Amino acid sequence: MPLKLADKQSVLEMSDINERLEYLMAMMESEIDLLQVEKRIRNRVKKQMEKSQREYYLNEQMKAIQKELGEMDEVPDENEALKRKIDAAKNAERGKRENRS
Repeated sequence: MPLKLADKQSVLEMSDINERLEYLMAMMESEIDLLQVEKRIRNRVKKQMEKSQREYYLNEQMKAIQKELGEMDEVPDENEALKRKIDAAKNAERGKRENRS
């Protein structure tokens, strides 16, 4: 456990061993408290990052699905457009035949 120079000096100046132990125990407890707070913060940040990553992944997946669905929707539109062109060509051919008659 890292101690500041002043804290080390205080420990060395204490003549009673029980006093030293109590002082060191108090220092260790405060260090443990600090480490626990840091751990809780890291866990919260980790959970938030995981949530953000999961949301990003799901959004990208949704975009890909929508793109696929959009491409699938475009195929019938292309077919319909081709049918209209064929019908228009047939009608134009009929019109030419009728005009010749």
